[in-house]
Amino acid sequence: MTLPAGGSLPKTGAVEMTRAARVIAFIEKHCVTPEGVHVGRPIVLAEFQKKFIRAIYDNPAGNRRAILSVGRKSGKSTLTAGILLAHVCGPEAKQNSSLCAGAMSREQASLIFNAAAKMCQLSPTLARLVKVFPSGKRLLGLPMNVEFKALAADGKTAMGGSYSLVLIDEIGQIRGPKSDFVDSLVTSQGAYDEPLLIAISTRASNAADLFEQWILDAETSGDPKIVAHVYSAPEGCDLMDEAAWYAANPALG
Repeated sequence: MTLPAGGSLPKTGAVEMTRAARVIAFIEKHCVTPEGVHVGRPIVLAEFQKKFIRAIYDNPAGNRRAILSVGRKSGKSTLTAGILLAHVCGPEAKQNSSLCAGAMSREQASLIFNAAAKMCQLSPTLARLVKVFPSGKRLLGLPMNVEFKALAADGKTAMGGSYSLVLIDEIGQIRGPKSDFVDSLVTSQGAYDEPLLIAISTRASNAADLFEQWILDAETSGDPKIVAHVYSAPEGCDLMDEAAWYAANPALG
């Protein structure tokens, strides 16, 4: 079984589906909750997650960098894994492409891989379409020969790749305005005409940190190919202000 890859838009009746609609439909139809009380159940995306997907894939200008900042326990890894699988074997899969997810530690880098691997093991459709290599933290999308690997800043395989899609997990952990590891991931996309980098993280602790600089650039540069959806509590708010909780984490409830 193969799923439709990028290119022409499929039709449902007389209504054409946008790229974002295809990604959302793929995640909700084929991806399942990888762990927790709802393990094995189909994923139902929250509205803020659908909004982020639409901003990426339905952007008339195209998109080269997408940023999502939300509070902890908001389903970041599950959302990222769903988007990843849409590129591995779903509607965004491109023939012979390479994808990666990067994080500052091997433990953090394995989170997206683990979530995606569990989805593949639990979903009858994905189990036929994706081969999982646990020891190397790799996935192989069989229909389009798409390879994914998880990379860590403290590992030995961070340099030298060429990736059409780069996912960066918890970039807010990086202290200071520069990271050689992140720079290597950004420059690895130079061989592609339409590369995409997605960074999903909680906020950094200092305005001078790299993630905060990326958010500031998205807000001030006017570049239509960069989108940033930032959910944060008002500065100086009371710790027990419930409205501030929801402002920082739209997944609450």
